[in-house]
Amino acid sequence: MADLPPAGRRDLDSLIFGGSRFLPQSGDRNSDATEAPLPNRALDHRESAEAPAPSKDNHDPLFEMYFDYRQYERDTTDTASQSEPSSEETSGTSPPGLTTGSSVGSGADPDDDVVMLDAPPSPELNKRILWPSLPDADLPRNPIIHDHIDLAQYGEGLPSAMALPQALHAKPLPQPHAPDAAGHSSAGAGKKKTRIVPEPQKTSKVREKGACTLCRVSRVSCDVDASCSKCTKLCGDRTDIDIKKVCGRGTFFEAVGALAKRWCQNGILAPKTSQFFGDRKTVFVSLSPDPQSPRLPVTARCFNMGSQKGVGVVPEEIGHDEISRWAKRSFLAGSGSKFEALTRTLLAAYVDERALSHARSLEAVQRDADAVLSSLQTCLKKLLRMREMWNVWRCATFYIHQPGNARGQPLPDSHRAIQGYFHQYAGEEISQLEKEVLKEIDKLFAQNGIKKDSPLLLSAYYVGMWVALWQLALMYRHSQPRNTPFSDPITEDLFNKVVVLYSGLFRTSKAFKCLKDAGSKVFRDRPVVRRAFEEAWKAHTEFYQSFERQYPGDELIEALVIRKESKVLSRKQPARRQ
Repeated sequence: MADLPPAGRRDLDSLIFGGSRFLPQSGDRNSDATEAPLPNRALDHRESAEAPAPSKDNHDPLFEMYFDYRQYERDTTDTASQSEPSSEETSGTSPPGLTTGSSVGSGADPDDDVVMLDAPPSPELNKRILWPSLPDADLPRNPIIHDHIDLAQYGEGLPSAMALPQALHAKPLPQPHAPDAAGHSSAGAGKKKTRIVPEPQKTSKVREKGACTLCRVSRVSCDVDASCSKCTKLCGDRTDIDIKKVCGRGTFFEAVGALAKRWCQNGILAPKTSQFFGDRKTVFVSLSPDPQSPRLPVTARCFNMGSQKGVGVVPEEIGHDEISRWAKRSFLAGSGSKFEALTRTLLAAYVDERALSHARSLEAVQRDADAVLSSLQTCLKKLLRMREMWNVWRCATFYIHQPGNARGQPLPDSHRAIQGYFHQYAGEEISQLEKEVLKEIDKLFAQNGIKKDSPLLLSAYYVGMWVALWQLALMYRHSQPRNTPFSDPITEDLFNKVVVLYSGLFRTSKAFKCLKDAGSKVFRDRPVVRRAFEEAWKAHTEFYQSFERQYPGDELIEALVIRKESKVLSRKQPARRQ
């Protein structure tokens, strides 16, 4: 386009945009109506040798909106007075409006290009202007396109604009900053940095063996030895503590394994439906002889199992919802120390009053904090259900009540199949719920946690973990008779892990400050939860003062919880700088 004179450019525009309909307007540079078209170009049969002036009687309404015919007629008056070219000139190569031999029209800019009338035809020039083509040389090779697109399916040309995006997504693009085997990355600025392991061999062995519970909750590196340095420091000079109980490896869920019915008892009378006979009668049973204890109406029938006969419960004739409501009322009215009873009340209130949902409405919840609170809420809900069933499972003697407020009597031997049914039912429920609760606990400490810039959410989190860990520790503690060692190694391992987890989570005075401030700051609009927490927190001090070793594992509670917590709370806080 740079080789053409102004007249040639206009003629090319006229050819592209429709002949004489797009003519230059007045006021434009080089708007002379008599400027010549491209020289030595054969005219198409659709074109005339000279562009006729539009007639007033044949105006195009649409074109008249953009073209001033009156101005056009005034500007072409001088051109019309010039001599018309001869037929020979018109049929030759001379452009209309310019006589042969003349160089440039009057009034033209001497700096403009001059039309070369005697120039020979240039087919290559016209070809290049009228139809641009790609150069014959090969295009530079693009590794991303050539390596991930099969250009053969498009023929010799490049893929179309519609097919190119699909072809680009046909294969995954290369990752230029992928980390190598050593954990290093060549990513530039703005890329996520890869963690560099200082001792890869040691880290690999620790991961294969599993980090201990204390190092996992503290988020520090563990040792390869049987007892890591952090657990050894935690025990101190206590010779009555076995370091292997403190430095337990593996997750909580791995401790349970694939046991399906871990809490189910053997030797339970379980008659089949076909073995029942006789009339049905309603029996009111409870877990306590107290006349005010919650009662469950049970439809009982006689059964015959050959050598064993008695009265039992038909499984198809008792509702699961009724058992759940009865178990929850019995759980809240259960026996035990004051601290145990108040922590049970706090757990039920924390779940029923949706304490975590209320805490979420007080502060903006980020993604990591939301994941932690969701796991904790699921954990507490299932833990409450598990503790209710465990209270039924642990009861050694069921009681039968007559109508009225009379004191309950122990179930006779002929009715012991009723007690066996509820023990088996509770054992199956606990076995499944325990796996789900422990899995949620592992998930809690595998996440990033709640940041310190969310104090209300952090306080609600500490309260939930405080009551959850205490309920788990007391449940495993009371699963064995007094003054007897653990008969189940799995229960012993889980008890030790829970105690160590509590010691690692509440190891600083800031954690206890967030815990104590929750009542007045987080639960001020939840009076039931606030009152339950304040009473439980007050009772836990009395529980520490009157604590005696009665159950297996009490030495861990005394050393890692009571003494350590008293030491942390007695520390003097550093004075704040003014």
